[in-house]
Amino acid sequence: MKLIIIMTCAMLLVSCSSNEAGTKDCLPKGDITPVCKFKNPEDAVVLANGQVIVSQMGNLEEKSPGSLALFDVETGSVTTLFGHGYSPDYYLEGSLEGSPNEPADNSWGNVDCEGEPSEFISPHGISLLKRADERLQLMVVNHGRRESVEFFEVVMGEQGVSTLWRGCVLAPNKEFFNDVAALPDGGFIVSSMYATKGPKLLGLHFGGYKALLGMDSGYLSEWHPWQEMTVVRGSHGAFPNGLALSKDGRYIYENLYGTDEVRKLDRRSGEVLAVAPVIKPDNSTIDAKGRLLVASQKVSLLELNSCLGKPDESCLLPFEIIQIDPQTMASKVVLHQEGPPMGTGTVAVQYKDQLLIGSFLGDRMILTPYSD
Repeated sequence: MKLIIIMTCAMLLVSCSSNEAGTKDCLPKGDITPVCKFKNPEDAVVLANGQVIVSQMGNLEEKSPGSLALFDVETGSVTTLFGHGYSPDYYLEGSLEGSPNEPADNSWGNVDCEGEPSEFISPHGISLLKRADERLQLMVVNHGRRESVEFFEVVMGEQGVSTLWRGCVLAPNKEFFNDVAALPDGGFIVSSMYATKGPKLLGLHFGGYKALLGMDSGYLSEWHPWQEMTVVRGSHGAFPNGLALSKDGRYIYENLYGTDEVRKLDRRSGEVLAVAPVIKPDNSTIDAKGRLLVASQKVSLLELNSCLGKPDESCLLPFEIIQIDPQTMASKVVLHQEGPPMGTGTVAVQYKDQLLIGSFLGDRMILTPYSD
């Protein structure tokens, strides 16, 4: 019976779609301003100088690479930091190609890392850390040709911002990573949506169907320099997606996409302390007052499937940005967005008195006021 259910789910995902349209127009709507210079801007982090590093996803089947891009919100310019295969011509004009005269090395990662990923990188979740030696470390979940967390040093020099590759950590057990949160010692916590062991059925691994059905499919893992990756106690669930850490590192906020919840997890004991109901929570960030900002996709998986394969359009499916108090886990909606100029939001980062919101589908990010 379980196999029948899984096969039925697979056929529905492949054969059905909604009539929800996308858009190629790049026009503001009310107080929402689109910036249409991206390719699948799934995640983002804000640098101290106010510029933003954007994770531009390729696809998940190693056919199209993505890139790391630098977005200057004030000027509207977008330049490539790493990876060019998915970048249109306007990235190449004035982009900071190359790095300072220093060779790439894997000194921040594991010794079994095969070397620099070159241009074929498909970034997903990203996280930024200032190391004890004051250098900036960018951690990037990568699906391009290997499943890994890549390490980059972010160099903020006189000529602008550039990146140096500093190593990687490979997925040890065929996990399919999603998001990453940096730890003070140069380590990280990473979410694994499901395992990719065994054959695929209609384009998806068995673990993926478990996630779609709300079954336990994945977990969080913790890694520290030169140590093996270990599973975080209490983190198993259906389709772990985004995650965030409390300022002191004691609590993990884990987004379970498959069961519509944000879980507050005690990192020491593995105890689930509280749960905030959030429909399909994607990425989480921390705002200027220390509150969680969670992107919530208000759609079915069949509707989401209707937007795939349209890289030049912005998917218009509805989403919300949910603000969560990390102490009480009380939540409230700070943005409900449906229709133009963008849908299917996956991340919201605070930029001054605005929210900058990205999506894993389409050509744009949006800016909207954030006064709370």
